[in-house]
Amino acid sequence: MDIRKTEVSLIKKRWENIKSKNGEERKKELMILLRMIYPLIADSRGREVLELYTKLKGSDEALKEAEGFLEEVIRSLE
Repeated sequence: MDIRKTEVSLIKKRWENIKSKNGEERKKELMILLRMIYPLIADSRGREVLELYTKLKGSDEALKEAEGFLEEVIRSLE
């Protein structure tokens, strides 16, 4: 069994479920997804993940930016 495929599958499921969440719960889910994605893309885009995670931790203003980034990255993992 390929661990990477399993991780990608879990990330995609969480991503689809995030659309039904609001507010603080949505923010927490985005932060979890960033932590899940980091090991898969650390070599190429790790710095971006860390910066977004830090922004999200500090304020809600980075929600749209994080969602856009995650959408792009999740599509590239397929």
